[in-house]
Amino acid sequence: MKRIIVIFLIIISYFNTVYSEEYWKEIYRTDEIIGEIATNSHGDLFFTTNKFMRSINHGEDWEEVISQRTVGVGIDPTDKIIVGPPPLYVSEDNGETWSELDFDIFTGVGDILFDSSGNILLAGTDGTMNGICKPSESELDFDMFTGVEGILFDSSENILYSNSNGNMNGICKSSDNGLNWDLVFPCPGLNTEFITSFVETNDGILFASSIAWLGGGGVYKSLDHGDSWEYSGLNNEYVSSLSLDKNGNILAGSRGHYYESNGNLFISEDNGETWSELVDNILVTSIDVSPEGTIIIGSSSVSIYPAGAQFSNDNGKTWTRPGS
Repeated sequence: MKRIIVIFLIIISYFNTVYSEEYWKEIYRTDEIIGEIATNSHGDLFFTTNKFMRSINHGEDWEEVISQRTVGVGIDPTDKIIVGPPPLYVSEDNGETWSELDFDIFTGVGDILFDSSGNILLAGTDGTMNGICKPSESELDFDMFTGVEGILFDSSENILYSNSNGNMNGICKSSDNGLNWDLVFPCPGLNTEFITSFVETNDGILFASSIAWLGGGGVYKSLDHGDSWEYSGLNNEYVSSLSLDKNGNILAGSRGHYYESNGNLFISEDNGETWSELVDNILVTSIDVSPEGTIIIGSSSVSIYPAGAQFSNDNGKTWTRPGS
């Protein structure tokens, strides 16, 4: 789950010269609040901010398609787009036209997900009710949680989601489409640690990232569809986002470190047994990988660390930094 921060967004696009040399070009800059970066099956780019922005030519040009504040975005396998917080808007023509969904349970939606049948699940992070629900149904078991930060359907259609504040920080699991929930992993850091993101590998291994403000945290993994969890590394890193590269390797973005201020983008090529750095000295807040394998990372700005977004078209071998 990509937590919202104030950053200067610089979208960088990659091109080839006539001599086949690689270079990067700054194409968009803003000082607004950035929520999430998302791509559809065609590689079109979207990001949420005080408006909803779209690029249909790999970041060369950008246009505003919704003129009000947006935080969460979900894109289903047919490229239907849902954007929130309420009012929720839906587009089935890649953002050309929008209709409003009748939904007012949450005043803030932090995550939007589609199940295999195309049903929408929403994670609410503020308002009179916090939790998880489907807009077409009544709310699904809110009474255990006070704020939901992330949702994942694993390959067996079990739902996992995390709570980041309140009386129960950790990973919860439902095996009946959200009617009932079990706390399968309480965060070791109690109220100082929260789960930020989930990802599932091609082999069905689940990973969860965490931030622990008083030390600890990092990455956890499950080999049994979320019933039990074990530590997987990156101790003391503030891991804010997880994703998979085009080869199925695990990417983990850190927005800082408990003892050091710098963050990093890490990669594991052995299912979380070991980790190595792809990019250092950057405060990573979000990761997305396009269908073509382009890695896109968003970062925040603190002190000397640049904010914005970076692209890599060679699986992380070369990058550019905003302002460099």
